[in-house]
Amino acid sequence: GHLALSATRRPRVEILNGNGVAGSAVPIAEILVAEGFYVFRSGNADHFDHPTSQVIAQGEDAAADAREAAAALGIVEVLLQARAPSGVVDVSIIVGTDLAPREG
Repeated sequence: GHLALSATRRPRVEILNGNGVAGSAVPIAEILVAEGFYVFRSGNADHFDHPTSQVIAQGEDAAADAREAAAALGIVEVLLQARAPSGVVDVSIIVGTDLAPREG
């Protein structure tokens, strides 16, 4: 493959596993990368009991990016982290059990 360079800004996203199923971030990352996002990091959420996935805009300036990510993933609600937004990523995504891959 070749490295595709773009002159446009790519929103930075973190994907956090909130369901405990290994590999849950992979299909989410593939969708977002195809939509032009930069997956900056992935890891685990604060717990694995998130029933629904969440898209969180890290500050008001990232709200449009968060809405675009939510639309790509089929998530209706977008939350806003206005009080103490991340200075590292634009959008945080917590993958809940609703988007967990089926095992088997």
